[in-house]
Amino acid sequence: MDGILESIAGEEDLRLLRSGEALPRRPEFFEDHIHFNEAGSGKFAELLAGEMGSENSQPSE
Repeated sequence: MDGILESIAGEEDLRLLRSGEALPRRPEFFEDHIHFNEAGSGKFAELLAGEMGSENSQPSE
């Protein structure tokens, strides 16, 4: 799945947020094996805000 997303992002010249690398699959972040709980949502929001804040300072991947 990651390879497909990376390929599409490259073809469309889009930045891809790789949350899996930055947000480990720790049980305290998930309601189940897929969905974030409140703590996981907060961590993801921090990651997204950091990426959005650096949007103009980093070249697209």
